[in-house]
Amino acid sequence: MDEPLVACRSDARGVVNYDDVGTTMAANMMQPCALEGVQAFIDKRPPSSSQH
Repeated sequence: MDEPLVACRSDARGVVNYDDVGTTMAANMMQPCALEGVQAFIDKRPPSSSQH
């Protein structure tokens, strides 16, 4: 990944704009290792090491 995981920009007043955060998080959650980690958490088991 060439871009930072969370891109945030501030305006002239220094207020941070998090518009891209939701999109970035949703894209990252579709990665196989993230899906396996979430499922392992739900199942209360260690994540499979084959996904990493």
